[in-house]
Amino acid sequence: AAWSSRMPLAMQLGLGQVPDRSRVLQIVGSPTICHPSTSWSGFVVRLSSVAWGMLMGLEFDPIEQARSNWKQHQWGDGRAMVAATSITRAHQILLAEINAALAPFGLTFSRFEVLALLFFARTHALPMGKIGDRLQVHPTSVTSLVNRLVEDGLVERMPHPTDRRTTLVTLTERGVNLTPTCAAALEAVGFGLDGLDAAQLDVIANTVSSLRRATGDWSNSE
Repeated sequence: AAWSSRMPLAMQLGLGQVPDRSRVLQIVGSPTICHPSTSWSGFVVRLSSVAWGMLMGLEFDPIEQARSNWKQHQWGDGRAMVAATSITRAHQILLAEINAALAPFGLTFSRFEVLALLFFARTHALPMGKIGDRLQVHPTSVTSLVNRLVEDGLVERMPHPTDRRTTLVTLTERGVNLTPTCAAALEAVGFGLDGLDAAQLDVIANTVSSLRRATGDWSNSE
């Protein structure tokens, strides 16, 4: 029962077969990168529904099917639902691609974001609180991310030189050297958007920026 609850639905229903090992590694990286004690069979069973969908594929667009059902049941024209669901699914796909590119370095995108933020800082160091503010994540999440990066020898905690209440997170030499390498790996795959041209990328960025601005994701005087 415990295994079944973590098994992708398609596998539970017998609609798919265990995918080729090389394809799994291409999408989600090595089992030992995800967790040192993860066996291959257990890793496949525990694949997220996102990765499983990318591995197995569908012969139809489930979002378009949802639009048809939505309209058939007269819940509305389905435009907002399709847009929201498409953004959500695209986020899942992109995150899987990004994490696959970072897996050889033992990183996830969340941890890379911390490294990049510190790399861009003038002294390669920032207070814990500012990291959370810039990445728009909860302090508990920042602590977890930093803890893992400390374990990996990529950052270290340092006392603030003028404020004893504040802890600084600073890149180690290894972190300084690794961060640009990871950035190059992400650029090589276009952050998972490699199939789109510059104009399409600009349209996506501008459209999503309008959504973020409308929902108060940030404030400015414009």
